[in-house]
Amino acid sequence: MSNKITNMTTKELTIINEVVEITIKSSDDMVKATELLSRLNKYNDGLIEEENKVVSPIKIALKAAQERFAPVKKAYKGAIEALREKMGEYHDRELKARQEAEKKLAGRIGEGKGKLKLETAVKKMEELEAVENKVEADTGSVSFMTIEDFEVMDITTLPTTHILANEVKIRASMKAGEKLPGVRYFTRSIPRNSR
Repeated sequence: MSNKITNMTTKELTIINEVVEITIKSSDDMVKATELLSRLNKYNDGLIEEENKVVSPIKIALKAAQERFAPVKKAYKGAIEALREKMGEYHDRELKARQEAEKKLAGRIGEGKGKLKLETAVKKMEELEAVENKVEADTGSVSFMTIEDFEVMDITTLPTTHILANEVKIRASMKAGEKLPGVRYFTRSIPRNSR
């Protein structure tokens, strides 16, 4: 079987073409289709068996390597995410403080006691400490960019077009005999092949 698997032969291509060409209109056609399905599945089983002989040792080695590095990678990933969050929070606080200082100065522009001339307010705004969007270090640099983000506060108020169906839970409910609104239930035939 090994030679058949490594190179697709005309015979193997022929069986695949038979699937394309078969039309099932009678019980005799169903018998032919069953024979064809059995032949295809037997060939596929052999292919999987041969593949597993080659792939299994690689999978075992890969799993061992992944298990070796996984704890450190997980710890590093968590540390990286935590540090990035702290850096982002600091940057956001600095931006907010700068914006509040500018707003406060802008609110003082005008005539009278405690008010500032426009030129004086602009000068004071320019003297405010800049919030750096890029930080350089010996080992690298970090750049900040502002993005739009969101947090769902109440899922019940979201439009239904923005709620993803949980097919695993729907199937579990169906198996438990619970019919959910908004779900169409039907039956269909799936052939299972014994060989």
